[in-house]
Amino acid sequence: SSRHNDDGFRYHPIVRYISWVLWWLTDGGIAISDAIREFMIRVEGVSPHKVDLVRYGLPYRWIPDAEIQSAKQVMTQELSLKQNVILLGMVCRLVEQKGITYALQAFKQIYSKYPTVHLMIAGDGDLAEELLAQGRMLGISDRVHWLGWRDDAQTIIASMDMFLMPSLWEGFGLVLLEAMSKRIPIIASHVSAIPEVVDDGVTGLLIPPQSTDELAQAMIQLLNDHSLCKHMGLLGEDRLQQEFSVEKMV
Repeated sequence: SSRHNDDGFRYHPIVRYISWVLWWLTDGGIAISDAIREFMIRVEGVSPHKVDLVRYGLPYRWIPDAEIQSAKQVMTQELSLKQNVILLGMVCRLVEQKGITYALQAFKQIYSKYPTVHLMIAGDGDLAEELLAQGRMLGISDRVHWLGWRDDAQTIIASMDMFLMPSLWEGFGLVLLEAMSKRIPIIASHVSAIPEVVDDGVTGLLIPPQSTDELAQAMIQLLNDHSLCKHMGLLGEDRLQQEFSVEKMV
């Protein structure tokens, strides 16, 4: 068996008991992060000797700057934006776990000060209508772009200047590796497995979950320091090659 998330419902006493029984009957398990392994042992009652750690790996391909620039041109043309805009982005399910409501609130804080900054959100989910309404209520709808379900996530991610992941919990966050492969600095929550992927202050900035003010401040810090963004992106690409290759996963 393998475990991929530390979902809140697994804390329920009945679910914990069922999990304990199932793990007692199971010969071995795989956790995709240290955080998930610890969760399995602490919450689900798994014997430590039964659980192996196998983190995700991503096939690495060096992406030329021209390809990244082309991706941004594709997205700015699609959204009818000028070429000099700054694109912040998320690619995720539109569900509570992903913390999108906090990204919208943080974007509201920087909205007036940075008129060339836009927020793209690709994905669909149960909270789609609620989040759209929140954007309208905050008065930021003209610069928040809801892309819906897409099959060109690679192009969308490559077009971003900054990747956001303000999740409330996260078993791993494979999309973080996608962003790192394209040399994009990351702002994410300091929860679950994310600190195992994003090196805080080196390949991105980690902030407490649900902290709108600190999320906005992290955005401002990177928006004000282009060289830091570039440096973090390069170090993220290097970290991907060193720590999250397919070869290491195998």
